[in-house]
Amino acid sequence: MQRIGSDDPMFGNPYEISLDAAYGDNLVAQAGHLLHFVTADSHGAENLERLFAAPLLQPHLHLFWVIYGGGGNGKGILLGSLRQTSP
Repeated sequence: MQRIGSDDPMFGNPYEISLDAAYGDNLVAQAGHLLHFVTADSHGAENLERLFAAPLLQPHLHLFWVIYGGGGNGKGILLGSLRQTSP
């Protein structure tokens, strides 16, 4: 692992991510229903939407998820679910 500074030519390279699911309105609706199911209200669901989308919507990888807090608020359940559903 090494730090890439802003003066390094690699710093300007965009990154790409490929998903093996076809993007469509139905998939978006399913994700929305799931996020509303696992949160207490629509504000929580919107925050989770932003959590997952923010790093993927950037032209360069300079943001990443930081999930913190005391126990019992669902961090482990969320990350465990992602681990189980990811290939």
